[in-house]
Amino acid sequence: MLSGSIFRDSKPIFVFAIIILGIVLTLFVAKFSLANAILDISLWFRNRGFVDASEVGLNIAALLADDAKTHFRLGKILKQFGKYNEAAAQFRKVIEKDPSYPGANYEIGKLYFIGGLKPEEQEPAILAFTKEIEITGYSHAYHLRGIIYGVQKRWKEAEQDFKTEMAISESWGAPLNLAWILFSQGRLSEAEEAMKVVAQKYPGSVWAHNGLGVVYMRQGRLKEAEEELKSAYEKSLQLSPEEYFQVYSGNEDDDPRAGIAAIQSGIAFNLGTLYEKKKQFNQAALWYEISLEAMRIANSGKLSVAAGLTQNKLREKIEMVKQNIK
Repeated sequence: MLSGSIFRDSKPIFVFAIIILGIVLTLFVAKFSLANAILDISLWFRNRGFVDASEVGLNIAALLADDAKTHFRLGKILKQFGKYNEAAAQFRKVIEKDPSYPGANYEIGKLYFIGGLKPEEQEPAILAFTKEIEITGYSHAYHLRGIIYGVQKRWKEAEQDFKTEMAISESWGAPLNLAWILFSQGRLSEAEEAMKVVAQKYPGSVWAHNGLGVVYMRQGRLKEAEEELKSAYEKSLQLSPEEYFQVYSGNEDDDPRAGIAAIQSGIAFNLGTLYEKKKQFNQAALWYEISLEAMRIANSGKLSVAAGLTQNKLREKIEMVKQNIK
């Protein structure tokens, strides 16, 4: 058996020979199309650490792909490997071949999210999700479009998207985001009721307890806010990757460890804000430091935490709070 090191040191002609042999065997056994056979061989190489050989196969498959289904599969594989621009190109080829292909527009819209959703990308993403909704009615397309509407402060449209999602799926995210939209408009009583519905249906929900804590803090109900936020943080320490993906369905590209850290950072930041309001500056500094440490983990997975807040800004905030400690 050839070792990985021997394989990597081999000449390109040897790599091609192995790929071609694999293609022939796959075609003989499975009778797949040539492009799909090459994709299978590429995945085999990738799973065994032979990245260079896998790259050769992916490039060949991209040249040979001639139908929407193969382009879609190739796009999903490229996205899985973090090649987002190349994946987007494949999904666009899917639409060129078949404008009504299920999932292609959603994948294009999702790639804008993965890339950070720059302001100039918001409208193209909305367009992609709208087309997906027209084709398939996919619930998570409503969800992501609703988030963009919320970012743009298009409250009525965001509210409608989350209500539609709630009507057609059991997603936790829809009622939580609906509460966010209500909260952002200052409709605190409605936001509180929306959060309570989630908390009653899912007693272990980190997100519902955190949301209730933020609503109570805005209402000046600091004792209740403290109870909810502490409960949320304790529950966040027990979050599993499976629970994370249940809530963030469609976010299969996230690093769950980073995603959970982002949640913990946000809750800890809210607790720091609460104790700062209560003028308990030792506690405030402690929770801000916990938030900062979790933020480092989240940022390592390229996830943002506390919109507009960077690690440097949080460090500055910690120093300012410590100046109030007597």
